[in-house]
Amino acid sequence: MKRAIVGTLIFGFNSLFGDIIGGEINLGVYGHSPVGSIQKGGDDLDVESDLNWDDEKELFLKVYFEHPAPIIPNIMVGYSRLTHDGVGEISEDIKWAGVPGRFPLI
Repeated sequence: MKRAIVGTLIFGFNSLFGDIIGGEINLGVYGHSPVGSIQKGGDDLDVESDLNWDDEKELFLKVYFEHPAPIIPNIMVGYSRLTHDGVGEISEDIKWAGVPGRFPLI
């Protein structure tokens, strides 16, 4: 009986202790470069030369908060954006989704 009580005290209460109070805020920049091609039932389009996508730089934000309360979870929130803009013009007829012609790439 004493072993059960001691085991419960050691292992049971040990799992109830949380972290200390703290947190962090991160703000940064990351770069991404799309490469490759896309295709749908016909000719393929290169994302760099046909769509004029280039290297992009984006901001990210991360906020983290930790506390010692054993039942309430710690909180982490992050935000980042991933966008690409480009305009391209194809000088030759292509076949896209089975339809031949010239298509604006906006």
